[in-house]
Amino acid sequence: MIKNSKKMGLFIIILAVFITACCPAINDSRTIVGNGAITSQETFHRIFDNIVFDGVGNVNIHFSDEVKVEVHTDRNIHQAVILNVNDNTLHIGQERDVNINFTRLEYDVYLPELRSLNLRGAGSINIDSGNAASLTINLSGVGNVNTANYEVDNVYIILSGAGNARISANNSLNGTLSGTGDIMFRGRPVMNVRVTGLGNIRPI
Repeated sequence: MIKNSKKMGLFIIILAVFITACCPAINDSRTIVGNGAITSQETFHRIFDNIVFDGVGNVNIHFSDEVKVEVHTDRNIHQAVILNVNDNTLHIGQERDVNINFTRLEYDVYLPELRSLNLRGAGSINIDSGNAASLTINLSGVGNVNTANYEVDNVYIILSGAGNARISANNSLNGTLSGTGDIMFRGRPVMNVRVTGLGNIRPI
């Protein structure tokens, strides 16, 4: 009970710090309220195998030979969404001087292979079924990462934010857990995860 209370307290602190850091001062920002008319926009990109999620909403990752991103949100919210690729990394975010109040904000990302995920914003990242030799996961924001259906041999994870990670690791699971949340895993990996935060490592 005490540990759960501490975990909740730390979660609230991290969330407050995150909101303060990510949201500009009210006088320097503008707010876009979603009009409820959900539309989809599709963009095609050069190849990337890393994803950094700095925004809000939900990201769904699918494996395909075609490299593209589909954004599903209110018609008047699309203008605030930022997508760009640098150094084989897709960055997903939004204009820093804009606060958005959306009805729905979801990203479907299609790519051939994936090396790393970085959730620095607020939301969730989910991966379809697939397999890979290795995967690096960094959860420093607020939200959940679910790669349990993505069969990976060796996983390296850093959980320093607030949220849970569900993963699949066949051979090894290494990293650190310094935030608030649990690492749940499938498989029988050799584990070397340093735990200093309020969370647990446990099988699914």
